[in-house]
Amino acid sequence: MLKIRYHWNNKRLPIICATSTRIGGISPNPYNSLNLAYHVGDDPKNVAENRKRFCQKLGIDVNSLVVANQVHGDNIEIIESDQAGSGAYGTNDAISSTDALITASNAVSICVMTADCVPVMIFDPKTPSIGIAHAGWKGAVLRIAQKTVLKMKSVFGTQPSDCIVMLGPSIMPCCYEVNDDIIAKFDDEFGISTCTDGKRLDLHRAVKIQLIEAGIKSENISSDQTCTACNLNLFYSHRAENGITGRMMSLIKLL
Repeated sequence: MLKIRYHWNNKRLPIICATSTRIGGISPNPYNSLNLAYHVGDDPKNVAENRKRFCQKLGIDVNSLVVANQVHGDNIEIIESDQAGSGAYGTNDAISSTDALITASNAVSICVMTADCVPVMIFDPKTPSIGIAHAGWKGAVLRIAQKTVLKMKSVFGTQPSDCIVMLGPSIMPCCYEVNDDIIAKFDDEFGISTCTDGKRLDLHRAVKIQLIEAGIKSENISSDQTCTACNLNLFYSHRAENGITGRMMSLIKLL
């Protein structure tokens, strides 16, 4: 049902950090089976039950979820305790037009929804505080991951060198061919062929580069290289499933 990350260098971290798979829910095709998104056309009752199962597996309350209506931009919202439950049961009260969330509250579980894009989960053990970002190609070229770390620095006093970052499963270069305009944007932003190979794009590499430039240590970045498009038995892929599919949820919470 999920990939959980509690440990770092054999030490248990005081966080819950997880990415769901598509296994273990009740949604029918084409959302089979653990679709966690309300905006893709699935029956809301199915999504509610799936979120309940996911949260039970993690040992957290559904009412702690904070979910945004993502727009592939670079807006970052600071989440307070009283916003727990925003977007937990639908899209109407989700955080508006936002692709990254940061918080120092242990009363909320901040989330992003993905089906090929990179979920970026950030933990600062010193302040402590957390952040999460949704990085598709638009977000990556806008440096949403880097901006999230820098926002944590300005709001919470986070030192990037203290942070631990987990990059969840996404589409990998083997399955991610894009047009010349997108290739040019990445070549301009990150250097020619740094994140591109012909028409193929490496989102994880683009995200990792911008995190390191923000001051994150390379050794403190964990990157799940499992390709969502290659593994439809485990994950949703917008690209491989022609846009008709469910969404995984990535989540981080302070304990």
